[in-house]
Amino acid sequence: NGKSVKASYVLKTDDEVKEQKINMDTYSFEQLDISLGMEYALNKKPFYIDTLEIYLEETAQSEIELKEFMDAGDMQNYAISVHALKSNSRIVGAVEMGNFAESMERSSKAGDLQYVREHHYELMDLLEKVRIEIRIYLNAQ
Repeated sequence: NGKSVKASYVLKTDDEVKEQKINMDTYSFEQLDISLGMEYALNKKPFYIDTLEIYLEETAQSEIELKEFMDAGDMQNYAISVHALKSNSRIVGAVEMGNFAESMERSSKAGDLQYVREHHYELMDLLEKVRIEIRIYLNAQ
């Protein structure tokens, strides 16, 4: 039909993602810039795929760590963890995620716990959108 299909962010499990029949020729990613991620991967698709798989693994751990650091008011370690999230997000082509993580890094480095607490779950929601799009991309390969 030639129309782009937007991601449905209600998808949570890999099985649900796999059930989606997505035409990758017309699919429009909202959070993932595949061409930018491929540039960082030297335009080598296997390398990009490996990078995406590692991102999924690492961000699962980052999500836990960031919440623990926020709950403990540990802005120093929050800043370190969100810095890694920022860099890794940009490498895979998740530009908006990288920019948001950068703002959280600045706030945590400044010790602004209130800002971090106000925006942490927004950051995690965006991360989940990125992770869903990555799984959609990986499942189409």
